[in-house]
Amino acid sequence: MKFQGKGAVLEKPKVTFVVAGHNAINVDVVYGKTLVKHPDGHTSGFIFNNGTTTVYGVKVYAVIYGKDGKFLDVGKSVETIDKMEPGEKLAIFNVS
Repeated sequence: MKFQGKGAVLEKPKVTFVVAGHNAINVDVVYGKTLVKHPDGHTSGFIFNNGTTTVYGVKVYAVIYGKDGKFLDVGKSVETIDKMEPGEKLAIFNVS
């Protein structure tokens, strides 16, 4: 930050990106009749670790669209799933 007179002048931000050196996890949301939208607006269902490694700190995010297909919001699970073993299927609740 540079100072001029009595007020501060912000410099232009500098943004850099770092390419991650890991693969994405293979956790899938199970769609179908098990994915339920409740009257109060929250969603519940199941997720499945179809990968070959244990995953940690899983949060589920949902993109919410209106009837016309227009983007409305992003929902996320209230609780973080601490650990999922390969092949494990877990119930998720309170995605809103």
